[in-house]
Amino acid sequence: MAIKITRRTGWLFNMGAKLNIKINGEVVGKLADNSSINIDISTPEVQLQVSQFGGLRSNKLPIFDGDIVTITASPFSSFSFLAIILLMLISGSLSETHWTRYLATIALLGYGISHFMIPGYHYRLSKRHL
Repeated sequence: MAIKITRRTGWLFNMGAKLNIKINGEVVGKLADNSSINIDISTPEVQLQVSQFGGLRSNKLPIFDGDIVTITASPFSSFSFLAIILLMLISGSLSETHWTRYLATIALLGYGISHFMIPGYHYRLSKRHL
């Protein structure tokens, strides 16, 4: 019994750092960006989750023998990060208005904290059966 896991998180999300693959809460392997791995499972159904840096976690997904799992970056996470960076760049050109810079800083802090508190905010697991 085996499953195939493919990582397609893109250039924006820690492509240099490997993801920890957890099956039923235990790390069973690591996965680099734009790569795939086949993992043998001992039971017909397992819980799969990936994590990075100890706190960034994906959603948990029940996986069955023969499933093909794809790891992607959450669209909301991608767009919100780029919007915050854009807001910070624009706020530097606005004269006499420091509130936009403060707002961008608070948004960036909230963005960072949400990664560690909300599973699935940064990475998404999706599956299809072979």
